[in-house]
Amino acid sequence: MVEYCDYLLEHLAPAVFDAVAATEAFGSQLQDCHQTRDFGIRFVYYPAHTQHGAPSLRCGEHLDSSTFTVIIQDAVGGLQVKVGSQWQDLRDPALVMTGSVGEILSNQRLRAVLHRVVDVDVGPGRLVPARVSIAVFVDADDGKPLNPHLQQGEQPLFQSGLTKSELKQKFTEDNLAKAEKLPGLQGGSRAILSAKLLSTSVPTTPLRRSPP
Repeated sequence: MVEYCDYLLEHLAPAVFDAVAATEAFGSQLQDCHQTRDFGIRFVYYPAHTQHGAPSLRCGEHLDSSTFTVIIQDAVGGLQVKVGSQWQDLRDPALVMTGSVGEILSNQRLRAVLHRVVDVDVGPGRLVPARVSIAVFVDADDGKPLNPHLQQGEQPLFQSGLTKSELKQKFTEDNLAKAEKLPGLQGGSRAILSAKLLSTSVPTTPLRRSPP
């Protein structure tokens, strides 16, 4: 597992970063804000448990504070993304999701993906299988101001000057505060929270928007 995680950080994450940087969504802002190539990794394990009633929420809906996140997941299922007003299952073994910093740098051409994890529905009294995923977070340099990349004729949707550190602190405060109010969390969710997976709710004011 250690060797695999090293591969993700040293090879996969840089390759995905270079592919994203080659698009027109970010201009030079992506490279400018990622000089240190800050890649973080998190191994997430949801233990098996018996289903009681409806399927349980294992990780509440949230936006990542990263620029983008590479998700590697098993075939069990449970990852969902919000499309319009509906939640849709994503069972791809590997995928890339835009985070809030990516939304800022692209001036909202790429939207941060609202997502969550729920148990697969096996029926009351049956064993919900364990779920394993790996998240590789591509983060901006802590002290760099996040300035939206503007294409011709565009107006900035976010104020310049917000830093990654400020954004992440806001996510931390909002998510941990709301985590204590979530009823009936399964053991897997508590384990994730204790491991500082700050992903229990959508932050109320994560982004500073420019006044009209």
